Amino acid sequence: MPAFDLFLLAAGLAIGCTAVAALRPIIAARREVRAAARAARERARRMRAELDALRETRRRA
Repeated sequence: MPAFDLFLLAAGLAIGCTAVAALRPIIAARREVRAAARAARERARRMRAELDALRETRRRA
């Protein structure tokens, strides 16, 4: 009976490791998407700030 338990443990670990390995590219892709979205938000924020500065300059002129 203990040998069967060890077999089940080994099989479970193998399945778990395979699942984690399969998820690794998905996790990496999500990380890249988040980084791209963060960069896009930062670009938009800078562009809005620049436009606001131009509007303020024109308003004062």
